[in-house]
Amino acid sequence: MEQNDLFARLEAMRKPVAVRQRLTLVFCVCGFAVAFLAVLSRMFPLFFVGFGLVIAGVVNTFASAKKTREYNNFYKNEFVRGMLARRIDNLVFEPENGISEQTVRDTRMMSLGNRYRSDDYVSGSYKGVRLEFSDVKIEDESTDSDGHSHTTVYFSGRWMIFDFNKAFSCALQVREKGFAYAKKTGGLFSSEDRMEKIELESEEFNRRFDVYAVSEHEGFYILTPQFMQAVSDLADITKGKMLLCFTGSKLHIAVNSGRNAFEPPVLKPIDPVQMRREITGELDGVIAFIDRLRLDRNIYKGE
Repeated sequence: MEQNDLFARLEAMRKPVAVRQRLTLVFCVCGFAVAFLAVLSRMFPLFFVGFGLVIAGVVNTFASAKKTREYNNFYKNEFVRGMLARRIDNLVFEPENGISEQTVRDTRMMSLGNRYRSDDYVSGSYKGVRLEFSDVKIEDESTDSDGHSHTTVYFSGRWMIFDFNKAFSCALQVREKGFAYAKKTGGLFSSEDRMEKIELESEEFNRRFDVYAVSEHEGFYILTPQFMQAVSDLADITKGKMLLCFTGSKLHIAVNSGRNAFEPPVLKPIDPVQMRREITGELDGVIAFIDRLRLDRNIYKGE
C-alpha cells in the first residue's frame, strides 16, 4: 500500500474511534458530576440520572471496542511492521503475543505477582545479534480484610532479550537503584547458586547500580570498565529504571518505563512525520543496547 494511501486509511479509521472515546469521556464526567451534585443537594432521583450517564459511557466503550481493535491492528500490521523490517533482519512481529511469563520466571530475578500481560512481540537480528523484545506488565492484585482490592504494578515497560557473546557460568544481575521488585536467585537453602552483592572498582557505578553475582570473579570478568560505562550511558538516555540479567547465554534487559510502545494516536490527527519519528525512536532505544554494549563482538568465544 502506498504511504499516502496508508496514512489516509489510518486517519479515516482513527476519526470514529476518537469520537467514541470523547463521547465516553463526556458521559462519564457528566455522570459523576450529576451524581455528586445529587448527593450534595439530597436530590436522590437525580443520582440515578448520573449513574445512567456513567453506564452509557461504559456501554459506549464496549460498543466501540471492535473499531478500536481494527484500527490498532491496521496500524501495527501495515505501518509498524514495515518500519521494523527496515532495521531488523529476519523479522517476526506478533502484536497479539509477547514474551512468555515462563521466560521471565526462568531468569529467577523478577517478582511476578499474580497478573502478567505481554504483547507486541518482536524478534529478529541486528548486526548478527539475535534479539527479542515486547511490552510486559506485571501486577499483583490483593484484597484486604475489608474486601477492598488493591493492585500493585511491579513492572510496566519493555523486556528485551539479546544473545550474548559467551555462556555465563553463573547468574549475574545489575539493578539500577530505584528498580523495585527485582529479586536475587538462590535463597536460604540453595547456597550453590545464591547471589551476593558485590562492589566494583567504580564508586560512581556502585552509587548508581546494585550488582549481585553467584561468582565475584564472573562479575568482574563481564563488567569491565568499558562495559560499565556503556551501561551508565544507556541509563542516561533510557526513560525508566533498568534491570540487567545475565543468565545462560542470554542478556535480559528490562526497562521499567510505565509505557507501551507501538500504540497509534487516537485523539490527535495522523501526523506521518511524528509517527515515523516515534517508531524510529522506539527502535533506536532497543538497538542502542547492541551498539553501546558492543554485543556484536565475539570477544569471548573460544575462551
